[in-house]
Amino acid sequence: LTKCEHLACTEIRASSLSGECEDKPRSQRMVDQSVTHELIHAFDRCHFKIDLTKCEHLACTEIRASSLSGECDWRSEFDRGNFSFRQQHQACVKRRAALSCKMNPVCAENDVEELIDKVFATCYRDTTPFEKRP
Repeated sequence: LTKCEHLACTEIRASSLSGECEDKPRSQRMVDQSVTHELIHAFDRCHFKIDLTKCEHLACTEIRASSLSGECDWRSEFDRGNFSFRQQHQACVKRRAALSCKMNPVCAENDVEELIDKVFATCYRDTTPFEKRP
């Protein structure tokens, strides 16, 4: 792995990690998913040297973080009222990545859904640092 010297620890509320608008996380599972999501972003910044001033790079790391964190597993989606037998995980990943990108000013000038569709297959397929999707 590439050595990364750009990480710093700061005090944050778990709710600010997950994109969920809650004062307190509902469960340890939600905290675990939020921390994993943010660690995937940290890994991407170090390993892939992504440029967060480029919406395409931001979209890819959001796809990977949503996909690999567990936040789009069947149980989480069921709890949100999003249930489908066909490509539920992919739909969740696209939806959550789009929400994150739309909140970032870097992507203000972009058609976020179109950009996510453009990078989705490559970014979704990449499970690094895991051997397979957890």
